[in-house]
Amino acid sequence: MKNGISVFAACIAGILLAYLGAYFTGYTAAFVMPKSFVDIMWLWDTLVVQFLGFGILATGLAFAHAKFFSGSLFKSLLVPFVISQIVLTYPFTYALYWPHIFVVFGSLSLGYWIAKSTILSRSTAN
Repeated sequence: MKNGISVFAACIAGILLAYLGAYFTGYTAAFVMPKSFVDIMWLWDTLVVQFLGFGILATGLAFAHAKFFSGSLFKSLLVPFVISQIVLTYPFTYALYWPHIFVVFGSLSLGYWIAKSTILSRSTAN
């Protein structure tokens, strides 16, 4: 039963990531890029637009899932990632936007790693 709840929570995390991340990215996309960043616009898009819109949220969701549901790598990282990508791309296109994919996957990995390292540090301290 606990395994089913963990998978269900991972699916909910993926749906939340898709909808809330798209909402927040609408605001971060409105940040004005400095003129000197024109040559490295991909870096601005990755670090400012995508990370502030999706990255922080993905890190928090992966951390919460791995911490509270004792999620495995599959459930805390891959399920929310796949669900969020399906929700974001299904009705319109199947094209993938690579800076977004790198930010979301990296942020989910970071949140999972932080949760697992805090769990391990607490278990070895006792």
